[in-house]
Amino acid sequence: MGMVVKWKFGEYLTAPFIGLTYACESDACIAKGGFCKPDVCKKPCDYFCDTEHVFYGLHILYNGNELPVTDAVCRSDKCVDGLYGVGNIVCNNFKLPPDPKKKYSLHLVVNVKQDSDDLPSRNEDAELYIVAGKINIEKSPGAWKDGLNTMQAGEVGTLVVTLMDGFGHQVNEATGGIGNDLIVNFKPSITKGSSGDPTSITDVKSTRRGDTGFYDITFLTSRKGDFVLNVWAFPSALEFFAVKGSPFSFTVTAGSLYVPACTGSWIVGGPIDPGETVTLRVLLRDKANELMTEATYKFNTEVFRAFGDRPFTPPSITSSATVGTPGSIDFVVKMQTAGVFVFKITSQAGDEQIEGSPFQFTVKTGVFYLPSTKGAWPGGVNTLPAGAQSSFRLLAMDKDGNIINPLPAGALIVTVEKLATDNRILPDTPVTVKSEFPDTGYQLLGFVPKLTGKFDLKVTGSDGTSIPGSPFVFTVIPGSPSPLKSMGAWFNSDKFSVGARAEFVITLVDAYGNIITTASRGGSRLASFNWITSVTNQDNPSIAVPYTVTVGAPTDAGTQSLTFAPSTSGSFVLNVGTSAEVLQGSPFPFKVRAGNPVMASCTASWIDATSNPPKFPAGSRIKMEVTQKDAKNNLYLDVFLFILKVIPAPSTTSAPIPSLSLSSPAKNLTTEEGPNLAQGKVFVTFTAIASGEFKFHVGDGTAEISGSPFTFLVDAGPLSISNITGGWSNSRSVFGLGVKAALLITQRDTYGNPAQQDISNPLAGTAYFSARLFTAGETHSELQGSDLTILPLGSPTFIQEKLEFTTSQVGNFELEVYASNDRFSLANNWFDWEEVPSVQIVGSPFSFSVGEGDQEISMYPYATRPGQV
Repeated sequence: MGMVVKWKFGEYLTAPFIGLTYACESDACIAKGGFCKPDVCKKPCDYFCDTEHVFYGLHILYNGNELPVTDAVCRSDKCVDGLYGVGNIVCNNFKLPPDPKKKYSLHLVVNVKQDSDDLPSRNEDAELYIVAGKINIEKSPGAWKDGLNTMQAGEVGTLVVTLMDGFGHQVNEATGGIGNDLIVNFKPSITKGSSGDPTSITDVKSTRRGDTGFYDITFLTSRKGDFVLNVWAFPSALEFFAVKGSPFSFTVTAGSLYVPACTGSWIVGGPIDPGETVTLRVLLRDKANELMTEATYKFNTEVFRAFGDRPFTPPSITSSATVGTPGSIDFVVKMQTAGVFVFKITSQAGDEQIEGSPFQFTVKTGVFYLPSTKGAWPGGVNTLPAGAQSSFRLLAMDKDGNIINPLPAGALIVTVEKLATDNRILPDTPVTVKSEFPDTGYQLLGFVPKLTGKFDLKVTGSDGTSIPGSPFVFTVIPGSPSPLKSMGAWFNSDKFSVGARAEFVITLVDAYGNIITTASRGGSRLASFNWITSVTNQDNPSIAVPYTVTVGAPTDAGTQSLTFAPSTSGSFVLNVGTSAEVLQGSPFPFKVRAGNPVMASCTASWIDATSNPPKFPAGSRIKMEVTQKDAKNNLYLDVFLFILKVIPAPSTTSAPIPSLSLSSPAKNLTTEEGPNLAQGKVFVTFTAIASGEFKFHVGDGTAEISGSPFTFLVDAGPLSISNITGGWSNSRSVFGLGVKAALLITQRDTYGNPAQQDISNPLAGTAYFSARLFTAGETHSELQGSDLTILPLGSPTFIQEKLEFTTSQVGNFELEVYASNDRFSLANNWFDWEEVPSVQIVGSPFSFSVGEGDQEISMYPYATRPGQV
């Protein structure tokens, strides 16, 4: 079987294999559809188209078994056309059901008779599929969906049309109908039945369900009534057919309650007084907006404040059917709370509201009632900073507890009062009332506290009666530090040493003069306050001094310290403030003196020195000028008491003629303020009393200044008659008789220093001497006729004389030596020793002894001067 045949009920069976091979070759015959024997055209072609001469045999097999074919009359409706022509066979009343998936075997036999001659028969097999025939509108029935031809207003009505062929087979994809074969142009329409308005039926249309073989005729109902649905099909512009069963009657009844279609209106809507009621009437409607006179429904109801989003629970809400007004419900709301409210009416599920919901109404407030009025600090905070705008929340109410806003003029008197134990003068603290808070209902009493401490906010009516809770206690703590009010001062002193700790203390005060202590802040210490500081030169503020100022943390006592370590001496100012203001009294002057002198940094120089090393006469007040400096080389501008020492140089300690016994070679060693103290210079002074070479040590006991010790020389000072000394040569005071005895005389200055042979020293002076010999003992008689002689010794350094005489008697004797700086006094009083203005030299009289064998000495009074007897 090479061929496939699809047979549609009611149509020709197309069998291309039926073309006959015995057609005439004559063009004229073929053109006329003639049927010929081979090579000969016996008669006109149309003769052979007569069905009396063509016979068909039909055999159908399924799974190899021939099926009985009953009442099947098959014929050709036209001549076979050409060598491979196509013939069409119509088989009526073929009883096999259409099924495009079921495969049959088709066997056709064609017999042709020409006159009495039988032409050879034509046999051929093919696959056969039987499908439904063409759609027959008149046999396609319509039926209401789910069998319901009664619907509620607002619902969609649906009529289902089933497509059928002329043989009672349903035409769809399952029976072989596909694509455009299933498209029908339906024209549904609505007409009036026994009642109703056809125009209330809208959106009438037909919709194909794909290739299922069904059409839905739909429409939207909106009014009650009886109606007729006409369904026509128009295969062409000139043909139309009614579906089987058309027209179709249907009824529309009232719909179920549709919450969004229900409407509400106030019967009594206010404004009302507290305790009165408002009434809202709701009309019940279906989706088609029809009034439902017999319907009942339980709505959800809520009351909100008009400016809030939370439900408000009123004292009562009641609902009841309205007498004499079918299809409506009255809602009665009793309110004792004043305000603007909205009444919300929704479905039971709460997802739909009636038309116009929510409905607004107003409840008026009653008369101001003092005992119902309440007051409170916002957030419960009654600790207020000085200078800050502070508030107290007030709820003025009527007798029913409704908030009255704004507050009636003169209804309340608000004052700020100090506690009974507070003796301070309370500054005026006016209180204002703000009523711009309709959404909250409260009013604010505003005031600005200035004085720290505890106070009372007293709220009373015009008759002096306090509201509940009054007076309301509050505490005022200091505000932020105010540079213009805060005070600063140097700690202890405004004078500092380089390297020492300088401290400036600020007393933190707010703008109203309150000291910001931890106690005044309620136990909370001020965390910090950042001051901006700088140090500049006092004489030239444009010169900045690079001091690092540390700002300390505020203390419990309300102070804050600024500290720094000055490194440069001089006069400066400390600038303190913020980016916007300066601290009261700023800038603050201070002085920095150098630190204690550091010996290694100090230097010194001799005053009035003309030689190196310098030389001074004994008795001179010797000065050195010391430049005092600290470790950072700053000039020390005070008088530092140096430790001073004068120590003889080694050459002095071995001098052949020592000075008289002295405790120190110098005296009155002191540090004195000089004329140049502003340059850090002082005098270190002393009086030289010993002659010789010395070392001057200047220091502080642990170290000496730069250059110390300083070498200097001291010459003998002016001759002092009373300090001239004498002594036996070689320290011998016992002599033999007739020998030369010698006494050495040393001239000395005021301090006992041996006089020097220095003609450049005008202070050396000149001494004149005289001598007398006496016997020792009680007789003490003067020896006469002595050869006593006094001559210069000739020392190159010191001024000395040598007194010589010859011993002439045996015994113990005394030598008296006198000195004077006036030779004429000695000469004029030659024999009157009592009147000579002279003194015995130190050591006189000098005792000596003469042993046996010595010659007797003749002595008499005499006077001498250097070089003479």
